[in-house]
Amino acid sequence: MNPPPIATREVAREERFSDVWAQQLDNVFADVAPYYDRANAVASLGLWNWLLRRFMATIQIHPNERVLDVCAGTNAVGIALLAREPSLDLHAMDR
Repeated sequence: MNPPPIATREVAREERFSDVWAQQLDNVFADVAPYYDRANAVASLGLWNWLLRRFMATIQIHPNERVLDVCAGTNAVGIALLAREPSLDLHAMDR
């Protein structure tokens, strides 16, 4: 029985890019990080801050809650959450 197509693609992707991911990706992110928030503003056609405010308006948080922000980028959401509720136990992760 053959593996499903997506599994086959993931195996091929791992074989082809594992060196890049292990050795070069950190350098790429280090180069991009200073411009990441500016790129969000451009990519969102200037709506990034509005989108962040709208997203924040949908989040219900309470003092001392634990929060996990996955794919946090420059942690704009985490920073906004902590500004609203400094007692949060916030963990953010990205590549």
